[in-house]
Amino acid sequence: MLIKYCGIRSKQDIALIEKSAATHIGFIFYPRSKRYVKPERVNEFVTDEIKKTSLASRGIC
Repeated sequence: MLIKYCGIRSKQDIALIEKSAATHIGFIFYPRSKRYVKPERVNEFVTDEIKKTSLASRGIC
């Protein structure tokens, strides 16, 4: 089974997720989102244990 948490923004989020059964984590790279995180920040707190996914937008609505 695949389980993904999305909207990760901090090391604390990662710590909680690593204790769960999650297989994937997601990051929001859309600046207008409340859960936005700068792409360069992601490398500060990710691990290799969980697969990463992302959501990006060109601002087209």
